[in-house]
Amino acid sequence: MTVTGKRWAAIGAAVAVAIGGGALALVSAADGGTPSSFVPITPCRLLDTRSTSPVGPRSTPITAGESLSVQVTGSNGSCVIPSSATAIVINVTAVGPTAASFITLFPADVSLPNASNLNFTAGQSPAPNLVTVSLSAGGAIKIFNESGNVNVIGDIAGYYQPDNGTGNAGAACSINGLSGVIVNGFDYDNNVSSKCFTSLVTTLAGSTGGFSDTAPFQFDDPTGVAVDGVGNIYVADRLNNRIRKITPTGIVSTLAGQTAAGSANLTGALASFNFPEGVAVDNKGNVYVADTANFLIRKITPLGLVSTLAGSTLSAGFQDATGTSALFASPRGLAVDTAGNVYVADQNNNRIRKITPAGVVTTLAGQTASGSADGTGAAAQFTDPRGVAVDSAGNVYVADAGNNLIRKVTAAGVVTTLAGSTAGFLDGTGAGAQFNAPFGVAVDASGNVYVTDQGNARIRKVTAAGVVTTLAGTSPASYADGVGTDARFSNPRGIAIDTSGTIYIGDVTNDRVRRIN
Repeated sequence: MTVTGKRWAAIGAAVAVAIGGGALALVSAADGGTPSSFVPITPCRLLDTRSTSPVGPRSTPITAGESLSVQVTGSNGSCVIPSSATAIVINVTAVGPTAASFITLFPADVSLPNASNLNFTAGQSPAPNLVTVSLSAGGAIKIFNESGNVNVIGDIAGYYQPDNGTGNAGAACSINGLSGVIVNGFDYDNNVSSKCFTSLVTTLAGSTGGFSDTAPFQFDDPTGVAVDGVGNIYVADRLNNRIRKITPTGIVSTLAGQTAAGSANLTGALASFNFPEGVAVDNKGNVYVADTANFLIRKITPLGLVSTLAGSTLSAGFQDATGTSALFASPRGLAVDTAGNVYVADQNNNRIRKITPAGVVTTLAGQTASGSADGTGAAAQFTDPRGVAVDSAGNVYVADAGNNLIRKVTAAGVVTTLAGSTAGFLDGTGAGAQFNAPFGVAVDASGNVYVTDQGNARIRKVTAAGVVTTLAGTSPASYADGVGTDARFSNPRGIAIDTSGTIYIGDVTNDRVRRIN
């Protein structure tokens, strides 16, 4: 994030080719006023400067050093934006740049800020980025291009307007007091801690299936995701047998692993994995991996040194023990608590396991026999548990995929059912809700649990009281960025949430890592 004079903010200012669908960047010249609500709309095209398909004020590229003025409110292009709008969310795409450069969007009645929204190189493929930008008093913006010539396409996804709301998520999402810099729904001047979700789904990284650490970045079944305290995303890139890292600006690299499957404990590309599916990261930057087909739990230091924390490649099985004397059977999801204990969804053993930093493996809950019984420790049952998350109190949440349930396990091993019943799709409370093969779970500081409802191609939210709603996505499975149910996923599996409340999704069949603001 870059902030100049506390007046301007941009997230992912140097993102360009890195992020595919783009970061949500807010450029705001807010000097106080009433709360503002977000109103999502069906995306409409505000401008396209290409001569072959012109929309908006002109049909020629933006030249070096030029600031193009674009009227937003009123009827412009294919958009009709009310005069009450104070800001817009716009997907900006740079096409055919002739030089390495950047573009900046800003209100038409203020000076050019010292921040960029989209960086690009000469001749690169079209690079999109989602930007939230305030409007001038007359409802206009300017688009500045630093070097060379570039065509720009702008599609509006929604707008903000004055409101007296209180910050509820949904069709209109309020933000308290635009009295300073507001980034991704947080009011930094007022020090509020509640997230203002617009359920805006974008693509952080990925394109077609494959492997590439250069743009356009590629994944092949990105299954597990985790996020560290500074916003780096870690991905279990299953079919590439690699653990990938995505910086907050969308740059993708390989932390460890290689194409060839194996179990070598070495550094970086010399190490090997076998269909890794789960990742978690501790407060020291160590990454833990559910190396599923090797039946191992691996550890990667920040420098990329890989070791085995627990498990054996000799055979799948069940054994509580220390280090390589312990046995797992298709370990899937992982979570790590503040003390460094790792929790494992041991799928084929129908158990939730716990590993201390010293590698001592115990069973927190579950037994060999599948089932859905609530209870304590070995009296409880799971069926194909896939994902786990742990809160600050040590409660573990489980995506019990075979039972279509979301379960809760206390630190003492007491298992209860938070939500779900038979397979299906239904928002509701507790057993009145339905999931279809839920795969991943994440939990926020308020105790809300977020679920990748894989079979329903949706992202669901479960409150601490068991109230289930749909945050984003709908069936049938497909691929589309958008707001709420306008977005599409295909086999969403891994899920993580950062300290600001932004959610990250391993969208497996689409070979992309998605983000929900």
